[in-house]
Amino acid sequence: MTVDLLELTNGFLRAEGYDVVARGRDLLVGNKRSIGEDVQFVYVWVPRVVPGSSFRSQEPPYLGKFKDASDRHPFAQKFMLVPSFEGLSSEFRKEALQWHNVKIRVPVQFFDTAFRWETTPEASSAAKDLRVRGELLEVTRIRQPFVQEGGRESGPDLLDHLVSRLSSPTSAGRVNIVVGPAGIGKSHLFETLFARLHALFLESKRKQVLAARPLPLLPQFMPLADAPSVRALLRAYLQTDFVRPLDAATFQWMLSHDLAVWLLDGLDELINQDPDFFDYLLDLLTQPGTATPPRIVICVRDALLSTNGLLQDFCEDYSEFVSIYRLQPWSPSAVRMYARRALGEDGAADFVARLLARPAIAKLAANPYYCGLLLDVYRSGELSGDVSEVVLLQQALANVLAREYDKQLIDPAYIRKADLIELIEAIAAEDYVRGFQGVPVDEAVQLAEVILPGQDLTEAQVKALASQLTQLALFSDGGFGRIRFAEEILEHYLIGQWLWRLYRQGAAALLRGLAAKPIPPDWIVLNVLAYFIRTGDAPHDRVATAIQSSLNDVAFRNVLNLATLAMDNPTSWASVSLERRDLTGVTFRGFDLTGRSFRGADLTEATFDGCNLKACSFEESVLRSTHFRNLHRDALRGAEFGNLSRFYSITVDDSRAIGEHSEMRKWLGMRTGKVISSQEPCQVALQVRHLFGKFVEPDGRHRRFRLDRKGALAGRRYSDPEAVLDACLQYGLLVFEEFRGRIQRPDGPAYGDMVTFITDQKMSPAVRSMIGELCRRPGCGHALA
Repeated sequence: MTVDLLELTNGFLRAEGYDVVARGRDLLVGNKRSIGEDVQFVYVWVPRVVPGSSFRSQEPPYLGKFKDASDRHPFAQKFMLVPSFEGLSSEFRKEALQWHNVKIRVPVQFFDTAFRWETTPEASSAAKDLRVRGELLEVTRIRQPFVQEGGRESGPDLLDHLVSRLSSPTSAGRVNIVVGPAGIGKSHLFETLFARLHALFLESKRKQVLAARPLPLLPQFMPLADAPSVRALLRAYLQTDFVRPLDAATFQWMLSHDLAVWLLDGLDELINQDPDFFDYLLDLLTQPGTATPPRIVICVRDALLSTNGLLQDFCEDYSEFVSIYRLQPWSPSAVRMYARRALGEDGAADFVARLLARPAIAKLAANPYYCGLLLDVYRSGELSGDVSEVVLLQQALANVLAREYDKQLIDPAYIRKADLIELIEAIAAEDYVRGFQGVPVDEAVQLAEVILPGQDLTEAQVKALASQLTQLALFSDGGFGRIRFAEEILEHYLIGQWLWRLYRQGAAALLRGLAAKPIPPDWIVLNVLAYFIRTGDAPHDRVATAIQSSLNDVAFRNVLNLATLAMDNPTSWASVSLERRDLTGVTFRGFDLTGRSFRGADLTEATFDGCNLKACSFEESVLRSTHFRNLHRDALRGAEFGNLSRFYSITVDDSRAIGEHSEMRKWLGMRTGKVISSQEPCQVALQVRHLFGKFVEPDGRHRRFRLDRKGALAGRRYSDPEAVLDACLQYGLLVFEEFRGRIQRPDGPAYGDMVTFITDQKMSPAVRSMIGELCRRPGCGHALA
């Protein structure tokens, strides 16, 4: 890494909060205020050192400079920064330290701050545990094939690809987003990636070569965060896991000068509720003085990428900085390689042959986590054609608990298996409600005291129980006195079981559970609950009762998705109105919905798969990334879509996206059999809606506060985006923020004008005047449809 050491040092000191003054060509003096009006000083000499030459002639003059600085500020920190120790005499280094307290450092020693656990091995740390797990996985892992979205790259192993990209000084900095379903191996990839990068960094540091330190941000630090945001979590991490607390400014400086790689995993829930996270990413990518775009890796589930509009916008608007990698299912050869380690060559061949004879099971085995479970079933001689995800997880949980009893980690004298299952269900539910931040051990013990039968536990039994809970194979150390589930899929299975327990108590109890948080479609939670409803002995009508009595939007969407999984037809909830409801992300699969009204409903990311939609009403519905899949050619015959005033885009059978009104009307004309009005919407009004939509959701909810000009101009081009943006700024409908050069939403009446235009398509005098000024179409009414 070729750098200007003097310039680099200047930037580093400023990031550390010092006011910096250059004295001569080789000395930087920094100062900053401390407690009691004290001033801290730091001196850093950066001499010109020619590689391969002796430094002896410069040593006496520098000792004189060191003495002058010590006389002036005897308690100041003093450093000399050199590219390497080559050419410096040992006497000079010794005298500089002993006489003048000047520490001579190479760049990697000066700019890097070590993890606490690197200098104190007994120190506990989530990152330390991550490194240990990654090293163990490195020996046993199977390569993870990937495809980069956009078809630009693919390969047999994403780990090797990312390590090459992130450790090469010639590779451009990027935000690398790794996506895949649960169980595909994102966390295993993350652990081995950190272990590999950390090992490479330490090797460079031993060689005194400047390199990027990998910094993993994990949910284990959430208990220390002062707010539910990624930046608050980052602050807690920087203050906790290093030998000295770091400020966010230092972290940003390290990223922007290729001295750190930022790795994020397990933060889907936090990212989803933190609209400022993407503004922060933008700040990191575009901050002044950035030597190179930062290197960042974010592992997320499929659902976050498909449902989080801000993440989608970020990926589209800043595509030159973003690479999206999708982990691919295992091939039969990968499954065979995995099985060979446990079964030998002949056993692996038989295992794969049995899988291939049952396509449904073979599809499950392509997921690494389920492949491991199927291997356990095969060993027990019970591999059959009726094995499903739920059955596999049910058996996996039973096996884990059986091993715990066999190892005598659990005392059967006062913890029966049924009670233990109820307890871990309750812990999973508590974690779900808390946003998966981990559950404090003392709260888990309190749950145990409530759930376990018999007399009150003695103090000794409580201590024993706390110890046993933390040692269960189901759990991992969540840090700071908390426990977390070691396997995400098993926790989701347990949440499904917990909801089944509530279901048996009645529809009201079920709704309380479903109202806590939206359940992403790629979780197995609702599949588990639907399985138990279909196969259990509780009345099936409670799903319909829950739909009919649900007032909470989150609970309504969750229970509606449940209904599509647990019920064969919608007749039992035919009386439930779907008009003007928030149906974001709901999937209707294989239902006869003839004549149902979705008037005014928010159908963002909703899916109609193989449904009969004849004579349905979609007037005034929000159609944004709405999917119509596997529909019979007459499935929409007679359906009403109104004037498409809230139409943004749909996706149809051939994965074709339709975003133009003219194309939408043509498609609807063929599908509905109705003559669709040929009136074209005002292109300027559509461009204004597109721009306002970057700040306001279609239902009027706040979306984001600010973004840069490039982001404001990105996306669809109905009219001239530059002219529309400048007009919005001129009319005060958007505000230019001088400090960071960002575009931000206004406050007060102007913000109300934006919301009203988005939600009701009504123009305030200011909006109408602005659009009228920009529109050049004669006689245009400036309607959105």
